[in-house]
Amino acid sequence: MTGPLQLQIDAPCWLLEPVTLGDFIRNVSEIVPEEAVFRLESGGDPAVESFMAGRPAKYGNEGEERSLLFFKSPAVFYMPSTRENLEGLADLSDDCAELEFGSALGIYLDDELIVSWHDLPDDPIHVAFGVPESKIATLCRLINCDYTRKS
Repeated sequence: MTGPLQLQIDAPCWLLEPVTLGDFIRNVSEIVPEEAVFRLESGGDPAVESFMAGRPAKYGNEGEERSLLFFKSPAVFYMPSTRENLEGLADLSDDCAELEFGSALGIYLDDELIVSWHDLPDDPIHVAFGVPESKIATLCRLINCDYTRKS
């Protein structure tokens, strides 16, 4: 089964910034359950790709770059968002440049996108408004960032 098509969260949603990649991945389990699926558009780091490929989720990995009309689309990997998986991925993110880690990530719950971060590391993180503000506040305290509501 290929992954879901939704790649963007529309307003209203929460915006989190500024965020450090490793801290975010290490603590995102505060707002997403373990049955959620983590999606990464790879930046090409072999250790990250190997880690993700070794923990397949219900969606099929798209582990090959695909040539589109004018550019190559990155390889895409999916893994279960268990605390163990997220901590391992965060450790890998600490050891590589953010652009080599990935270009975008998303987290899906029941095929619905609940977390989206495009253009790592510069853009803010978008979190579906259905995630309670109390959970957002807890996560932001842990990773030392601010959050706002985007209407």
